[in-house]
Amino acid sequence: MYDVLIYDFDGTLADQFPIMFKFFLETAASYGWTVNEEIAKRVRCMWGASIGAIVEACWPGKDPKALRQAVNDYNTVAFMPLFPGAKDALWEMAERHPQMICTSRLRNGLLWLLTEHGISDCFTRLVTRSIVRKSKPDPESLDRAIVPLEGIGWERRRVLYVGDAMVDYECALAAEVDFVLVAESENVEPQRFSERGLPDRFVIDSVSSLPKRLRQL
Repeated sequence: MYDVLIYDFDGTLADQFPIMFKFFLETAASYGWTVNEEIAKRVRCMWGASIGAIVEACWPGKDPKALRQAVNDYNTVAFMPLFPGAKDALWEMAERHPQMICTSRLRNGLLWLLTEHGISDCFTRLVTRSIVRKSKPDPESLDRAIVPLEGIGWERRRVLYVGDAMVDYECALAAEVDFVLVAESENVEPQRFSERGLPDRFVIDSVSSLPKRLRQL
């Protein structure tokens, strides 16, 4: 049913949340910003949104620039493990589908991780925050991947976006492509997506199960 697969990276292919959530809150606290159970819960709920949006919601009036830079710097050196079975699943699907990544990561940090994990050749294109102006859920990143495909006759309805965050789902809706939720990261709550209209058949427990689910969609 789908000709092209597009993935988010953090929380979808890589188990990023535990490492980055801890770093995020510790860094915010080091600036003297209030970090308590309520703030932590709010950050967790918004995870995947832009840092500016999270800061505005959790610490109104604070400048997100320093925190954004700290997160970007850390992302270039912090090793993020892939979820179990993700590598084998990606190589299996690469034999049948062109695969791309659309992520809020900067390009250099993403390239390093793809190389370290031995999956660089699984993807035909990378769309990162290094080349887009607007953050998810704005569809700019997905459109940058899809519009060139349409120019050579590919159809948008045959593109599938795979992600883990609500902003990924909203981005897919805005770009008018189908979406599969990978509920493998500890912060993902599938019920929230169900309440927003995502059918159960588009929810998987792990990215390793994606090849099988694709045969059922």
